[in-house]
Amino acid sequence: MIPGESHTFSALIQENRKEFTTLLVLGVLLGYAFYFFQTRSSDEGSEVEEHGVLQMENIVVNDYVETLKGWQLKGEQAVVLEESRRMRIEKVRIWIYVPYTIDYA
Repeated sequence: MIPGESHTFSALIQENRKEFTTLLVLGVLLGYAFYFFQTRSSDEGSEVEEHGVLQMENIVVNDYVETLKGWQLKGEQAVVLEESRRMRIEKVRIWIYVPYTIDYA
């Protein structure tokens, strides 16, 4: 290169053609490998067996203490595992009932 001469972009590509080709091929190979392993791992994860799972829709849970209603819970969907004492409920509405009113005198 002669001092004072400006290089153009096409001259830069011409001088480094092997390096750009190598980077392009490596990029394509890495992109294909990433795509291949992403699609392969998502197929393996979809084969989950739901053994011991209860799925319920439009559920209502009431709590009564003797003859007084304490609270009521309504949900659209619920999932309960067989080994668990917990329930996951989606779109929940809760009503709390006060058994008596308190008079302030």
